[in-house]
Amino acid sequence: MPPKPSSKPANKESKKTELKKKEKIVEDKTFGLKNKKGSKQQKFIQQVQHQVKNSGLNKTQKQLEKEKEDAKKEKEKKKLELEQLNAILKPVQQLGKGVDPKSVVCAFFKQGTCTKGAKCKFSHDLAVEKKPQDRKKAEKGDEMSIEELVERERAALGVNTTKVTEETFLAWYKKKAKERAAAMKKATDKKKSDLKSGRDVRVSGGECGGEGRRHEEGYG
Repeated sequence: MPPKPSSKPANKESKKTELKKKEKIVEDKTFGLKNKKGSKQQKFIQQVQHQVKNSGLNKTQKQLEKEKEDAKKEKEKKKLELEQLNAILKPVQQLGKGVDPKSVVCAFFKQGTCTKGAKCKFSHDLAVEKKPQDRKKAEKGDEMSIEELVERERAALGVNTTKVTEETFLAWYKKKAKERAAAMKKATDKKKSDLKSGRDVRVSGGECGGEGRRHEEGYG
């Protein structure tokens, strides 16, 4: 394959052509002034040369400044639209009576959507939210959670204990149920036995009383 033509000669040619055009423009604008030695004429020639030489650069610079300004305006426009949208969609953060707004963290700041910055009446310091929690912990003192209490009691039992799992709990529950059923049966049987013994005593006593009366009547 033939080598690709280099773009460098074309660029050089383009620059040369552009330079010639600029020189022609300078020559046309300063026609008849080059041979004059007056300071005003020489100053004018220098200004024309400078303007023509930097004409392309000035155009590019203006374009960049315009693009920068347009981007800035677009950014401000989007920011304003976002603030308006937030004002419509977001609920207003409520405060209790007498509560200092700076003691409450801005809800929108926590979500990363607050655009007010230092102007926001609520606090943007997350440490403010942590202080009441630390104070509550200090007020509780030695108060512990149920989980902590269970772990402490378990540790007090020593190492030679059965760990409570679902299987060990069900086995213990079944054993206790059997023991409870056996105890209830024993109590019921005893009650029946006691009732039967009491009835026999009453019957025997009645019979003895009848025989005594008959005996007295026979000797009367």
